[in-house]
Amino acid sequence: MDGDTIANATTLTALAFLLHRPEADDDYAKVRAGLDHLIKNSKNDPNAYYDSQYLPLNLAKIIALGNVDKAIAMLNALPDSSRYNNVAEIINELIKPNPAAAMAIYHWVAQEPSSSSLSWAQNRALCRVLPIIYKTDPKGAIEKAHSITDSSEEAQALTELADLMPLTDAAPLYAEAEDKAFYQLNNGYSPACIAYHAWRRDSVLGAKLFKTAFTEFVTVTAKPQVLGTGPNYPDFAFYYSHIDPAYSRLLMEAQFVKNLNATEHLGGDSDGEDVAAMCAIDINRAVELAGEIKDPYASFSAGLKPAQYLLLTPQQRDAIPFEDWANSTDWVPGTPSN
Repeated sequence: MDGDTIANATTLTALAFLLHRPEADDDYAKVRAGLDHLIKNSKNDPNAYYDSQYLPLNLAKIIALGNVDKAIAMLNALPDSSRYNNVAEIINELIKPNPAAAMAIYHWVAQEPSSSSLSWAQNRALCRVLPIIYKTDPKGAIEKAHSITDSSEEAQALTELADLMPLTDAAPLYAEAEDKAFYQLNNGYSPACIAYHAWRRDSVLGAKLFKTAFTEFVTVTAKPQVLGTGPNYPDFAFYYSHIDPAYSRLLMEAQFVKNLNATEHLGGDSDGEDVAAMCAIDINRAVELAGEIKDPYASFSAGLKPAQYLLLTPQQRDAIPFEDWANSTDWVPGTPSN
């Protein structure tokens, strides 16, 4: 069985499990045999590496909908180096259609002895299942969020829990999450992102957190980056545009000119972030900015941002953190970005 054949067989196998058909176990055994062969051959065939690493993970996502035990068996068959790489993504696929399976996948990775190479996967997995835990144990969910050792993941977890809480309980959690996010320059849940989450609940609370984000993270006295030298300036304008689009536009126009004229130009990534931020302010101006970038490759990459933004639904635009897609050239709109 080659990669394409296995890919087709996985769908049929998953359907058999979902429909509780008797041939499901036989189908699964055949696919497992094919995957075992693929993984074995990949050690000697570089061209088979992609299928051997990612196809089993895609299969696990599908099978978990019908039989989570089979999915875990598939994950256990993967090489140690890639077994836990996509656990959070598998959980993401399962949270809505099968929360029990999502929890089973989480417990599978959580029971492994934590190590420097595994803790990141355990943190991300825990972050994804906290909303499920919160439904039956709000206090326990908050305690587990505080146990996350990565501050960026903790900031995201606290924010998502705060979104579920009554506003009086959520306010201190949003503030704590914003403080945690200060330690991660490239955290998708940036201070401005968290302020926007709070602003959707309460405009006064959101404005207060936006002020903190701007004072501590964007202005000339910001720590640890100054105005115009990092990703957090366009990040702030992207979210603040919901409150004051005119001011956000002034910020980004100045930022874009500064980047283009800088003696030590920051390159396509910074230009692309400027364009991505402008998408939320003025989509037509974002297209113009992409065309003004001198480097052809950087201009093309930045030009993808308006197209991606237009393809998103309003719900998706709210759900996907700015930093998770602003620099990505291969992200597909409407799909999980992490």
